Amino acid sequence: MRNWENIRFYLAVANTGSATRAAAELRVSHTTVLRRIEQIESELDTKLFKRLQSGYELTAAGEKLLDDAKGVEKEIQQMEIKFHGQGKSTAGKLRISQPESDVLHMYPIYADFARQHPEITLEIHSTFDAADLNRQEADVVIRLSENPPDLLVGRPVGKIGYGLYGNSQYLKQFGNGFHPDLYDWIIWQMQPDGIQMRWLKTQVENPKIVLYTSSMSDVIGSIRAGMGVGFVSNHVAKQYPDLEVIPEAEVVGLFPIWILTHGDLRKSERVKVFMQFVGDRLKEELKINTKRSMTIEHDLLIQ
Repeated sequence: MRNWENIRFYLAVANTGSATRAAAELRVSHTTVLRRIEQIESELDTKLFKRLQSGYELTAAGEKLLDDAKGVEKEIQQMEIKFHGQGKSTAGKLRISQPESDVLHMYPIYADFARQHPEITLEIHSTFDAADLNRQEADVVIRLSENPPDLLVGRPVGKIGYGLYGNSQYLKQFGNGFHPDLYDWIIWQMQPDGIQMRWLKTQVENPKIVLYTSSMSDVIGSIRAGMGVGFVSNHVAKQYPDLEVIPEAEVVGLFPIWILTHGDLRKSERVKVFMQFVGDRLKEELKINTKRSMTIEHDLLIQ
């Protein structure tokens, strides 16, 4: 085969069942995908796809090629990972996958890093979706995780405490004290069975939930608007003066933060410099009173 790049286009169409979706995934035009598929079919002198109104379906020959093509793709990915950034120079781009900034506010750290390392360009992807480092979707991931993937290497840098917050004006109507049965609750859906919801179930049998959202920015926005109370990272809440923590629920859960990379990237100078700098700064910023943290964790475990 004269052009191995055509395998990438074949796999994209095979995986998505659509030339249009493959084009979006590969960030090329629909016409480019069609041309590449025609090229690989011409080179192999066989039809790999049935063109249907519903999309593209593999022919028998296309099915036979699939496992071999995936094997080629995997070997190329492993080779790219192995040699990506292995030089001594730190100059270049680093792709970072992180939680959204209203969970973990990283930009003051990134600003300091950029001032010290202007030769490194950061590409930030804020998401809770798992980045595939094997496919080079990221070079470094920063994650809230009890059990990070075995294939990644890195270190824990601290824990984020989550507290219960409300808008100052909203909380005035309840007077002093803790009134979980009376509150309107705003729930972050990213952890429907996590520490926060387990804690809530111990406090109120039938909470009045007024809003579910998968975005922590929306949680904070709705709390600030006076819709109700919700769980917010103590690390981030200090940026919003109108948010008031409820003292009886100042820390309802502790979430470990890890900074991780693929095993084959750990020798990259860019990756090493970034992980050392950011890891040390995060560790410093996320320091929590050790005695209090241990007490809270113990209480959460026995509930």
